[in-house]
Amino acid sequence: MNDIRRGARFAVVFDDELWQREVDRFAPNARARTAAEAARRVLERDGVAKQRLLACEAAALDGTRLANCVKLKVPLERPASEAPYGFVLEPVFKQDGRLALRVLAFGERHPDERATRSVYERAHNRRHGAWPSRS
Repeated sequence: MNDIRRGARFAVVFDDELWQREVDRFAPNARARTAAEAARRVLERDGVAKQRLLACEAAALDGTRLANCVKLKVPLERPASEAPYGFVLEPVFKQDGRLALRVLAFGERHPDERATRSVYERAHNRRHGAWPSRS
C-alpha cells in the first residue's frame, strides 16, 4: 500500500447515530464491521488522501443519484479491486470553515444477494429519503 499520509488530505467526520445504523447492524465479529471499525480508526487519526477517493456517479445505472459524493473502498489496506465494502462520503464544512468529508453510508459495494442494498443505494436513500427504483 502506498503511504496514505502524503499529499492533500481531508478530515473525515463520523456521526455516531449514522454509525449505529450503518455499521452496528453487522454482528460484532462480522468482516464488514471489523473492516469498518479499523478504517474509522485510521480515518479519524489520519484523514483520507485525495488520491484514495473516487467520484460517485451523479446518476448511475442502478438508479442512484450521488452527485458530489465520493467513495472510499474498505478495507483500506487491500487493493481497491479486493475491497468488498465501502464508505460513501459527502463534502461538508467543519465549524472552523475547513472542508471535510462526512460518512453518508457504509456497506457492501456489490452485494451477491439481490435483497441486500449496496452502499450506494444506502447513501442514495440517506440523501433523498427514498430507495432508488430497481429495474
